[in-house]
Amino acid sequence: MKECSGTWSEVEKKSLDLLRKYPLCDSCLGRCFARLSYGLSNKERGKSIKISLMLSLDRAVKEHEIEELSDLKELIFNMGKVAEPWFKLYFPKEEFQSRACFICNDEIESLKDDFERKSYEILQEDGIKSYVLGVKLSDSVKSIEDELVINESLKYYESIKHEIKREVGKRLAEKGFPPDMDNSQWEVVYDLGTRSVFKLRNIKKQLNFFNRLSRGVPISNWNSSYPDSLSIEMERKGRKIYYAVSERPDIRILTDYPLVTDEGPDVNVEGYYVKSSSKITRRDLSLIVSMKPKRRYRVMVYSNNPKEGWVKVYDKLYDVFVDANSPEEVREALEDEQILFIDLVSYKGRLSKVADLYMRKENM
Repeated sequence: MKECSGTWSEVEKKSLDLLRKYPLCDSCLGRCFARLSYGLSNKERGKSIKISLMLSLDRAVKEHEIEELSDLKELIFNMGKVAEPWFKLYFPKEEFQSRACFICNDEIESLKDDFERKSYEILQEDGIKSYVLGVKLSDSVKSIEDELVINESLKYYESIKHEIKREVGKRLAEKGFPPDMDNSQWEVVYDLGTRSVFKLRNIKKQLNFFNRLSRGVPISNWNSSYPDSLSIEMERKGRKIYYAVSERPDIRILTDYPLVTDEGPDVNVEGYYVKSSSKITRRDLSLIVSMKPKRRYRVMVYSNNPKEGWVKVYDKLYDVFVDANSPEEVREALEDEQILFIDLVSYKGRLSKVADLYMRKENM
């Protein structure tokens, strides 16, 4: 199928690429672009994207820009029910194939309904007024999401757990149980794997800032070949990490990066410098988790053809500063050069502003 590049937006191109590979329900497709078009639900966003794609593709068919209609079949099947009438128009004698969503297995709405019902029962029976919602992902869903975000470079993605928490929270608020985002006493948690709900006394969380001064020491040992990690060493010292802005273990972090843990004194971890800041509100924690910062990397390259603005270090070694969303973008920008090392030196955006606010509090 030929690309109609002159008429396709970046969102349409990415959506088309995703739907060629994976069947996605409206909500899960919409969540791939959750940080765009504020005010829409992910379901609305995903359905709108599919309709936009169908309009563009149907125009391409009628303008003879798509030569083989059979090229559309897999794409249409992966779009789901919204595309069924369109499929029957061009393939009237064939059966439409219903395919389960690659991420949620077409269960996201039933998961929301189940979580709402069970958490409402707990809130009523136990008389809980001050609470927040939590979702524990199954290993399979977490693996699917992590691989999808990395492999498809989904910089606007939102995890399924955030959508479920947000939508169920709205429903419970309408029933007289609004979540307390700032100072909750309980967390009502839904286990996605077992569909069970349990409550936990809320642990006060603390915002810290860290630098990674050595390469090869990951933040987490999940899906890592390295034996040690920051999370393992913190747990050995009685501290638990709840959230950290991640970066590949071969990249030093020379700027102050946010790290959310339980409350406690400063700890020393080899390869890292960790400094405690202050207690963090649930609202600010949600902001930090949802933000994707724009990063600035310092890259040491070996080059025979240096570009303007590169800083010579020694002989044919140069420092190059690159603004990017990820190390993968850095490597793409410098694909013709021999990259020796990459360091994160700064980040900007709303995450940086929240971090600056907490750091200023410490200096007051």
